[in-house]
Amino acid sequence: MNNRQLVFRKAKPSEDVVQWLYNELEEAYLSEVGQPKVTKKETFSPSSIGYGHGKCPRYWYLAFEGKYVFTQKTDARGMANMMNGTKTHERLQELLLKRGTIKETEIEIKIESPPIRGYIDGKIVLPSGEEIVIFEIKSAFSTAWEYRRGSGKPSDQHLLQLLIYLKATGAKRGVFLYENKDTQEPLFLLVDLTADNDRLIEGVFEWLREVRKAWEDQTLVARPTKRKDAVICKTCPLYAPCWNEVEDGELKIKPMEVKLLDK
Repeated sequence: MNNRQLVFRKAKPSEDVVQWLYNELEEAYLSEVGQPKVTKKETFSPSSIGYGHGKCPRYWYLAFEGKYVFTQKTDARGMANMMNGTKTHERLQELLLKRGTIKETEIEIKIESPPIRGYIDGKIVLPSGEEIVIFEIKSAFSTAWEYRRGSGKPSDQHLLQLLIYLKATGAKRGVFLYENKDTQEPLFLLVDLTADNDRLIEGVFEWLREVRKAWEDQTLVARPTKRKDAVICKTCPLYAPCWNEVEDGELKIKPMEVKLLDK
């Protein structure tokens, strides 16, 4: 990867050391990006569903095949952002575990149909001892954080992720902790498994089952777009095999309609 996303300016001739340090920092981040390798997905991932290539039925078909090279499309700045998010999770989990607010962390969940496997950030038992609340940690830059505060709602893909965890555990309520990356200010958003949210996630499950059945039946899914520069393809780790190795499929399945989540 040759992108120099961390270089905000070109160093002056007299600042060759500065330029070298910019390059060193970037290469350090890029060294943490996973190397291209053949990968086989056995299940849908809650954190990927409803976002980018996670909305693409063909991506999941090829991922289940386990024949193709995954290439992570992450530059140095993206890697820095992911590592920062991981550290935020660890810090908040440690604080709240020590306090006793959350009782467990990184709790594995599995759903058989559709096949889903993931990990919950934490579980809260309220002081009354009567209610279990699924706890998820997210971080956002100020603009996105302010939008979440103003709307009182999590993002679409985050809502999906939490609803999956509620269905998997039988819990009726979940809560997000959004931390502002710029100020560390917290924002808590509650989500209940209402009748509307239950219908919503069941509709998503139907889409996932349709995609999984296509793979089980070995009916190749068609590309959902004719544009190689489509947004849904932008960060897809299977971009190269999808467009260059595997022929177009015969089965047309629409991308997941995430916009419906706000209704």
